[in-house]
Amino acid sequence: MQELTLNCVYANQARLELSNVGQPFCHDNAFADGAVPMDEKFLFYIGTMNPLHLWIIQFSIIIGTATLLSFVLREIRQPKVIAEVLSGIVLGPTICGRIPGFTEHLFPPESRPYLALTADIGLRLFFFLFGLQIEPSVVKKNLRVSGIIALAGMIIPFVTGAGLSVLLYEQFMNENIRLTYFMFFSGVAFSVTAFPVMCRILTEFKLLNTTVGAAVISAGLSNDVIGWILLALSVAMLKADSGSEAMYMILSCAIWTLILLFPVKLLLRMLATSTGSSSFLWVHL
Repeated sequence: MQELTLNCVYANQARLELSNVGQPFCHDNAFADGAVPMDEKFLFYIGTMNPLHLWIIQFSIIIGTATLLSFVLREIRQPKVIAEVLSGIVLGPTICGRIPGFTEHLFPPESRPYLALTADIGLRLFFFLFGLQIEPSVVKKNLRVSGIIALAGMIIPFVTGAGLSVLLYEQFMNENIRLTYFMFFSGVAFSVTAFPVMCRILTEFKLLNTTVGAAVISAGLSNDVIGWILLALSVAMLKADSGSEAMYMILSCAIWTLILLFPVKLLLRMLATSTGSSSFLWVHL
């Protein structure tokens, strides 16, 4: 089940890489309605008659491509997640997207919300299973080290991104956007980590509850939380008149975090006590 869940997560890589061309998403009576010409090859349209049929075909192609690439990359000791990321590039416009009819028939734009939903569900299930394997005591012992790693992991990419933005500003941005806002946005975008990829690598190499794994997880969490908050703020700044929107996002995240840390945590402890699972949940809560 976990392997299927993880493959759901990286279905999102292929979805993000696909181009925005496609044909109307058809229903079961498409031939009768004339939405699909009868003289077209049925093979190209068999998946578009039903969203479930097309989803199964898309899912099979994505998993099959990722599996084949993992066999190749295993010879050079690369984790499976690298193969799954590369499968998104292979199935996207860079390679397979150049084949006439590939994207519009196998990955039409109207079908991608179903694929996106699968990826989002898989991502949340993966993080749930990932969280169950983490020992909080190991993380707490490495807070100082992880803090230094998180700080370095944000400062160095931030400076690099801000410096590159000066070179890119004149060529890609218009005069309505301030250079300082663009520098801030670029620096924050460079600072955000690929947390799911990092978690997958640590899980695969069984480094989760080691000192190195705990330090990396703590640093990654801190980096991601701060990075996404700053990214929301920078996007609002680029819109020029939406500073209140950024503040709303930050306050919403803070309130939701407090709700999870106090009322929800208390309810889970009460539930654990009443069901006899307190010995397990007290360790993780």
